[in-house]
Amino acid sequence: MKNLLKGNRLFYSLVMGFVVMTASAFSQKVDPIPPYKNAKLPVEERLNDLLLRMTLEEKIDLLSGADNDDIDSDTNTNPETDSPATLIRATNFLSKTRRNIRLGIPEFIMTD
Repeated sequence: MKNLLKGNRLFYSLVMGFVVMTASAFSQKVDPIPPYKNAKLPVEERLNDLLLRMTLEEKIDLLSGADNDDIDSDTNTNPETDSPATLIRATNFLSKTRRNIRLGIPEFIMTD
């Protein structure tokens, strides 16, 4: 009988420990979305938050477009012989920014 009571105590202790651990895990607050991703906030506030989070290198990447290292031979075009679609693809490639995976910023095409 004593062994049975010890076994029940151990079982109940394990169950209670599991319940406490589970409850504490659910009670922890999940980080809210960062302000720059919150569409309910004013654009200026979102932009300021994003700029504070970005490194200098990330800011330069957004402003500079493709690197020369990114350009391959497929972008060599001839306006006299290539189709308009080919010229547009080459122009779009050269005018793309690099996406920022860390902050979730997609690549986009720049124009003059």
